[in-house]
Amino acid sequence: MKLLVLLFPLTCFSTAFSQNSEYHLDSILNFNDIPITSNSVSRNVCIKSIEDRIFISHLKKNRFYLYEYNHQIKKLVQADFKLKDNYSISTRPIDFIIDDDTIYLLLNRSIHYLSRTKKKEVFSVNCGEAEYLFKFKNQLITGFYYNYHPVDYPHKAGLKKFNLKGNIIDSLFIDIPFPEYTHYLPRKLITYNNHKFVFPLFYGLDFLFVDNDFRTIDTLSISNEILNFEWITPSIKLSDLVAKNIDDLSMCWKLLDQSNSKKISRIEFVEFTDSNNLLVRFYNHDTSSKYNLRYVLNLKKGENQWKLSRPFALVETPLPFNTDLNIFSGGMPLLSQNHLISYTKDFIYQVKIDIPFIKNSSYKEYYTEKKEMEKLHEPVVALWIFKYE
Repeated sequence: MKLLVLLFPLTCFSTAFSQNSEYHLDSILNFNDIPITSNSVSRNVCIKSIEDRIFISHLKKNRFYLYEYNHQIKKLVQADFKLKDNYSISTRPIDFIIDDDTIYLLLNRSIHYLSRTKKKEVFSVNCGEAEYLFKFKNQLITGFYYNYHPVDYPHKAGLKKFNLKGNIIDSLFIDIPFPEYTHYLPRKLITYNNHKFVFPLFYGLDFLFVDNDFRTIDTLSISNEILNFEWITPSIKLSDLVAKNIDDLSMCWKLLDQSNSKKISRIEFVEFTDSNNLLVRFYNHDTSSKYNLRYVLNLKKGENQWKLSRPFALVETPLPFNTDLNIFSGGMPLLSQNHLISYTKDFIYQVKIDIPFIKNSSYKEYYTEKKEMEKLHEPVVALWIFKYE
């Protein structure tokens, strides 16, 4: 077992940052044959993209449904698998891996092995607390990054390595700063590219890189000068106060309420879009505006250092909507209940429960018409595809 305590300074990254959005809405696809309702989409649905293939999963009792859509051939393929046990709507499929004949499903503290030929679960192994699932050669690796209660689980972040029989091989536990801020949604806080894992940290735009042997191989820090605005670090005093009163749940609400969220900056999403490109989405409150801003950085590894590549900004506009923001000119509806998003190098795929229409371009027009159309039509699963121009 390895335990890593983060007490070291991180190396600095320096390149100018631009805030020009360059992703535009490419298409909206509606799938009437995916039986998902509005109250279940955020709780038992997952999305993954592999190059031009998009996978949408859906869990219902003892059935695991997997839908594959190929953006090049415009075809949707469905498969479903029988699980050995029933699962409630609150036990969502956290993650899955598609590998030859086997699908590895991370669900309810277990890795379930699903046979694509037999269309059923073959066996499962216990893996403990986990949110993310990765595969390297003949090894399965689970990851977790969450402020578990010490009674439930003593560690906040880390990795566990298993062989394909489910026997644990190695583990890494990381003492992360400000673990309480993992409660915010949306979030994806570990990414992997078959060579290295990336963990973002909460005291800045800082990152920890770990290799397949769970050794620290790199660190990265992006300075405030590059961002052109101040990165607001969480309150150490408030974080320490929560840590000392871990059984008082009311303490956590102070971290999660809207007034406090406006006082901090935080990384909420990391993903390798290919082996050398790292996408980072982070949140910062614009004190000069009533709107909260989400920024995205594209980082590219070259000549042993990370450089900024294709920067752009995404704007999240909570109600009331910014009527001047045009969906088709780069704005994206990234409301927290619609955070089923996957990134590739050239596309963003977002799963939403939607009405099968799109006529107007502004947020206000879109949501006003959607509300009226919901009186006449049943919502369906929609795949919003944004393309880099």
